[in-house]
Amino acid sequence: MSDLEINGTPIAKLRVVDLKNELDARGLSKSGKKDELVARLISYMEAEETSEETEKAETAESEVSDKTEGAGDSEKEAAEAVKEQEEKLAKEAKAVKEQEESLLRS
Repeated sequence: MSDLEINGTPIAKLRVVDLKNELDARGLSKSGKKDELVARLISYMEAEETSEETEKAETAESEVSDKTEGAGDSEKEAAEAVKEQEEKLAKEAKAVKEQEESLLRS
């Protein structure tokens, strides 16, 4: 049926009183036969596990996205710095060329 346990005891092996206590602690209905109580508790716990796994996956995805965006910003900054350096070198090369032409004319 299910391998879910509470305090090391498989849910299906819990006594009815224990099942009702667990259901009550989770705000679920305590009415019905043992099989119904077991099914209700298992259903709740499986849904809770799925919810936690989804939340963890979304958190991990968000962290990866944040890191990727940060890397994109760093890459943009690096590209801008390279462009500025290229422009500076181009100006210096132009100045050197003008000096050479000036010297050749004299």
